[in-house]
Amino acid sequence: MAFYQFLKTQVLDASIEEVWGLILSPDNLKKIIPAHMGFNITSPYSIDKMYEGMIIAGRGLVGVCNKSNKCMIWK
Repeated sequence: MAFYQFLKTQVLDASIEEVWGLILSPDNLKKIIPAHMGFNITSPYSIDKMYEGMIIAGRGLVGVCNKSNKCMIWK
């Protein structure tokens, strides 16, 4: 079975503290995940910061892309 890895660099006009603060909150997943993916959190949570091993269930489009950027997307 082949393993593929996609690496991307993006420069942001913000400090690492600001960016990390955005990423840490489960409420901000909708800001981070593209709208066309239709992601919605379905698991209840009452914590304002994500932590290692935290499981967040959600619904939305899921896709797998190959090296040619040809993607299979399903709901």
